[in-house]
Amino acid sequence: MIKNLSKLAIAAAALAALPGVAHAGTATAQGQAVLNVINQCTVTGKNVNLGTYTASNTWGQVGAALGSYNGTTYTPGSLGQEHLDFGSVTCDAGTPYTLSIKGGSSIVPGAISIAHNGKTATFLPGIKKLAGNVVADTSAIYAGTGAQVGTATLSATGTGTAQTLFGNVTLNFAVGGTAAPLPSQTLGVAGTANDTLNYTLNF
Repeated sequence: MIKNLSKLAIAAAALAALPGVAHAGTATAQGQAVLNVINQCTVTGKNVNLGTYTASNTWGQVGAALGSYNGTTYTPGSLGQEHLDFGSVTCDAGTPYTLSIKGGSSIVPGAISIAHNGKTATFLPGIKKLAGNVVADTSAIYAGTGAQVGTATLSATGTGTAQTLFGNVTLNFAVGGTAAPLPSQTLGVAGTANDTLNYTLNF
């Protein structure tokens, strides 16, 4: 009996001397699931109607209606500086953007090129009003035309709704050399002339 108790005591002492049994640990960390939502902008272009004229009208009369520049003086057109509808821009509220509207002229890059009856007229597009608000001039030469979007850009901020673009074109008689029409020359023949407008919106 005493011998058995001694064995039990020795066994208990041996167990007590063993290191404790290890338990599984717990570690924590944090990460993030990220969904990126960027501001969005769209631009809607238009077929811009520069007007209807007769073959007997002169290029000077075209310039008098739309606006013209003779190399020294800019003269606003009788139709005003915000009669042409260039479409619209829609950007999220608070989103800054720039817009250019370029024609295909090789004489003045970014200008509109209209070839008719052996002559090539160069028109400079400008945006005078954006969503009904007056746009600041980007050129002191063409005072009142707003942003010259062919040779410069329109800078604005989105409102979350469509912002309409209304403006003008200036017939530049001072460029183009012998291919340029003179104010005294008539349009001469019937026909339709056009150029492609390329809209570039950066945001």
